[in-house]
Amino acid sequence: MQACADGMRLYRNGYPPLLFTGTMADALTALADGCDSASLRGRLQLLARANPALEGLAQATMAVDRHGLVVGKSLGLLFIELTLRCNERCLHCYAGSDPERVEMLTKAQVERVLDQARQLGRPRVQFTGGDPLIHPDLPELVAYAVALDFAEVEIYTNGLLLHDALLAQLRPFAPKFAFSLYSHNGAHHDAITGVPGSHVRTVAAMRRALAANLRVRASMILMGPNQMDAEATRAFLIELGVDAGAIHVDRVRAIGRGVAQAMAPSPSDFSPPVFLPPKASRAGKLCVSADGQLYPCIFSRQVSLGSIHQGTISEQLAGSILPSPPDGSRWRDCQQQLTCADCQLTAYLLKGREDEK
Repeated sequence: MQACADGMRLYRNGYPPLLFTGTMADALTALADGCDSASLRGRLQLLARANPALEGLAQATMAVDRHGLVVGKSLGLLFIELTLRCNERCLHCYAGSDPERVEMLTKAQVERVLDQARQLGRPRVQFTGGDPLIHPDLPELVAYAVALDFAEVEIYTNGLLLHDALLAQLRPFAPKFAFSLYSHNGAHHDAITGVPGSHVRTVAAMRRALAANLRVRASMILMGPNQMDAEATRAFLIELGVDAGAIHVDRVRAIGRGVAQAMAPSPSDFSPPVFLPPKASRAGKLCVSADGQLYPCIFSRQVSLGSIHQGTISEQLAGSILPSPPDGSRWRDCQQQLTCADCQLTAYLLKGREDEK
């Protein structure tokens, strides 16, 4: 919400701003400023009675608790970075992973996280990194997640270590695989990963997973070396056997090493902010990093929500957050760094509160 001289404007993605004036604007402005009273609620209730479309207005609040903001009605997606060690050195890596990184969660820590997350809903869980295939306990952790009946168990990998023996260990649990493939052109792909021959090995791993009748999706991030390869790479993946609906293409985001690779966004990349908290009925996201930090999303790392080393997930998410007044530059930063609109808004609200501390 934004208070202005001629009333209050409410922005919604894809729609012109709605302008409220008079009593309604005054009441909503007071609520947005943190003022709350029986009198103010009474005025909003009268407005709601006069217009059925405003039912529930008197119960409106600009206060957002951290648990509700991140988890929503129930947790819908859990990212677990098993390790930050990786056998590639991708130009754009959001986490700065490389072969020298040592951060790694233990098997016991991951199992506790899975237990706690399952109490927050029945989310999809993605094991990622770094490269999760490096973790020595990956098959056991996949088995543990499957036994807890998560909605989906996915392994996000470059596939360099997906040899036949490891695939045989994983196959009985039918995990889904997500692969990073940056181009149909091997030279372009290898230029991004920094590992000669990585294209051949990743494609071979995708073929193995598909031959094992496991679900496979692919992600392509566009940057300098591959920015013209999207359509040819999509065709290559479809010919490989990847379903067209399981191919995702995005531009590089200004996170981690991606800051140096991010292409300048055009004005059309930005939409007006939605200055209302995410709906409580939505399914939220949560990321557990390889060093135990909690983040609202794997790419939204500006604000830590706590650490699994300091308590349970629910304990770390306790506390309240109040969104600060709209800030255009902060909103543009969130949109440039994050793809998902829900993540953009969550990061906006969390970062605003952190900046005020």
